[in-house]
Amino acid sequence: MIIRIREACVWSRAAAADVASEGADRFSARSDPAAVAPLLMQVLIDSDSRNTRMGVFKRLAALQFDLIEPMIVKNLEDSRWYVRRNMLALLNEKGVFCESVSPAVFVRHGDPRVRREALQLWMRSPHERDRALCVALAEQDERALRMAAGEAQKGCPEAAVPLIARRTLEPLPTDLRVQLLQLLQGQRHAVALEALLRRASSGRSLLGRFKLAPKSPETLAALTVLAATWDSESKVAALLARARKADDAEIRAAAMKVHAG
Repeated sequence: MIIRIREACVWSRAAAADVASEGADRFSARSDPAAVAPLLMQVLIDSDSRNTRMGVFKRLAALQFDLIEPMIVKNLEDSRWYVRRNMLALLNEKGVFCESVSPAVFVRHGDPRVRREALQLWMRSPHERDRALCVALAEQDERALRMAAGEAQKGCPEAAVPLIARRTLEPLPTDLRVQLLQLLQGQRHAVALEALLRRASSGRSLLGRFKLAPKSPETLAALTVLAATWDSESKVAALLARARKADDAEIRAAAMKVHAG
């Protein structure tokens, strides 16, 4: 017991100095994981060195989940944002959904880094994935919104469609708006149609017909989705007909309905 305590103290000092060293690697490899895990966790919480925290994080993530789960749950009670972020990040790194942790508690946190980790975890919930996705799609943090858009590609609940439609009209980066527009494909929802028409057109003519918008990535994406989902709608059909006669080849291609098989 005395030897183990002495070794633990030596390892703890070494880890705090430079946990990324090969010596610390060899020591942790031959040490009892149950004894090493609490030391690693404490270094992760206390160290001022980013390299040290990163090294410790990787070692903790490599341990069996049952060794670190109780510590994660306990440390999530810590009010410091970075402790909470790191605990949630460990769960995400392990790729598990921990029933002992409620991600919904943290998705309104003031720090976006905590929210991102909480949302990523929550969207893996076997029972609340759709609710979590809707919350993530409403996020003002761009990285969280990108994460949500990527998750929605795996399956988009109907409740998320109004959120997605609204966000396609916001001043977001072009590639993100295109990704959101593409999520509206196959969604027969009035708000989706309105958003797509607003992106594909530039108002109406004196006769009330939609005018084709200038070419842009958003215009092309909106035309593609309209052609795939709404081509039987009269006002859409008229807009697509004009697009198919456009001088620009990309606009013509975007407005063509693609038939499977």
